[in-house]
Amino acid sequence: MLNIGLLGAGSFGSKIKSKLQLAGNLVWTADSTSDYTALEKPDWVFIATPNEFHYEQAKFFLERGINVFLEKPAVLNSMALKELIDISI
Repeated sequence: MLNIGLLGAGSFGSKIKSKLQLAGNLVWTADSTSDYTALEKPDWVFIATPNEFHYEQAKFFLERGINVFLEKPAVLNSMALKELIDISI
């Protein structure tokens, strides 16, 4: 069973939480003000925080080899997106 983290407790995060619980073991849910660097490292992190936080949060988890799902828009510019893609390969 996959261990999943959900970063984002607002509108979209609340909508997908129950679905993630069905898809795997939801080990934590945190909001955009939480210290996500101290949380258990799951197999997947779903990021549903405000758009301006996506890049920093996704980069943190990708650099640690954790799979990331970003709600749209993934990031705010194409250079940031390219960097995240390069990290994930």
